[in-house]
Amino acid sequence: MSRNERIIAQLKQFGMTEYESKAYIGLLKNSPVTRYELAKNSGVPLPKIYETLDKMVANGWVLAIDSDPQKYVPLDIDDFLFLFEKKFESALSELRQELPLLAENKASYIWNINEYQKVLDIAAAMIDEAKESIYLSIWEDEAALLKDNLQKSVVRGVQIAAITYGEFLLEGCTTYSHGIKDTLLKEKRRGLSVVVDNSRAVGGWADLDHNEEDWYGVWTGNKGLIQQTREYIKHDIYIWKIFKRFRDEIEATFGNDLQLLRNVMEDRETIRENQGVLK
Repeated sequence: MSRNERIIAQLKQFGMTEYESKAYIGLLKNSPVTRYELAKNSGVPLPKIYETLDKMVANGWVLAIDSDPQKYVPLDIDDFLFLFEKKFESALSELRQELPLLAENKASYIWNINEYQKVLDIAAAMIDEAKESIYLSIWEDEAALLKDNLQKSVVRGVQIAAITYGEFLLEGCTTYSHGIKDTLLKEKRRGLSVVVDNSRAVGGWADLDHNEEDWYGVWTGNKGLIQQTREYIKHDIYIWKIFKRFRDEIEATFGNDLQLLRNVMEDRETIRENQGVLK
């Protein structure tokens, strides 16, 4: 797909027709021009250029210059994008208020996600809308991609508690840095879990059997799964607080990489105790 085709596809998502998108791109490349010149250079059929330009002028996307013959110029790019931004912000704000009033079925569903970028996009959108709290389990690569979203939440006064895999901090967040990143990476690859305002949760994990960018995950408003995800993150933080306080004793018991602690299917102490009880 060419650059023009990609841009046209994006503009159509914001409500422009294909002819309007082609006309705006044509004007960006060469203006001021007459209707005839624009039709010739943009790929918009001449019979359609009149109707197309009239609608674009009415929407404020194109300006008509008082000349003979009349010529046209595109609205400045920043102003053009600002119009769409405000239009969709207003529409989204209204939908957030109105749609819940129409919802009769209060059941909460769990949506499957099978793409890395979708996991990130949903996490970013949730973080951007956070009002009170965020619980976060995150690796360094994803933290770098969500850094700006998290910082904006901090500025809004949102409280953020994060368990991080790798030696890095999230500015303004209460951060607990996990110390066995490499070992965990070998066992289960990267993952991301986010709970926002105790009302929504998203979790994604790299597929062990495929390319690391092939992720699978879930997104939900289900209260049970939200609580489970939140408590999972909090429990990870609890454990790491204990480890930081009693590190020497714990490593002496379970090994430097905590292998004996992580192996939940075998525990020498428990096995011996159980064998004693059975006898």
